[in-house]
Amino acid sequence: MTLKKYKEVIHKDFLKDIDFIDKAIKKLHLQPDSRIIDIGTGIGAMSILLALNNLNVLTGEPKINLEKDHSNSQNHSHNHGNYNKACHEGHHEDTVKENWEHWGDWKVSAKKLGVLNRIKYQHFNVEKLPFVSESFDGIFMYDTLQHVNNRGIALKECLRVLAPDGVICVIEWSKETIEYENKTYGYEIDYVDPRNYLKTSNLSVETIPGKFVIIYIIQKN
Repeated sequence: MTLKKYKEVIHKDFLKDIDFIDKAIKKLHLQPDSRIIDIGTGIGAMSILLALNNLNVLTGEPKINLEKDHSNSQNHSHNHGNYNKACHEGHHEDTVKENWEHWGDWKVSAKKLGVLNRIKYQHFNVEKLPFVSESFDGIFMYDTLQHVNNRGIALKECLRVLAPDGVICVIEWSKETIEYENKTYGYEIDYVDPRNYLKTSNLSVETIPGKFVIIYIIQKN
């Protein structure tokens, strides 16, 4: 399955820099048997892209109450314990329910692209990951970290469950994209640089700027 089909299935709001992101994934040289986690499922844009790269993915986000969150979902910044399904990979709609009617369910998209069998889902909180240390070879967060309440704790947890030779890939919007979205649509989006929340110097961080997003590749020294 190629990116051409992916672009036909995934909503256009999540295709910005997708070729650039796909190339970055390939350059990580993750093996088919790598242990991969996508934090913040959303519409499945990242999980599905990883699966199309022949990787098996565990993905998840905190369990939320859609009715409870409905009243708060008009703001881009949320306080629902950690981050939520309403805001990950999407800040262009006014309500939680409208998001999913508009963008579709990730399982449906994964099935259309023939990768549903490569993706497993479970609820979890990135600030307290229910996994043993050094569990994963690759950890991905696409438009996720900006929605986390305590980013320092979240990144510390990611480093805890990262294998010694593993990689964390954080993808966030560039300042230029955020400024454009704010001027054009009035969206208030946080600019997030994970380096500002990393509390240890025993790391290497590679920054790869794209047209719309910035990719941060974090590894243990």
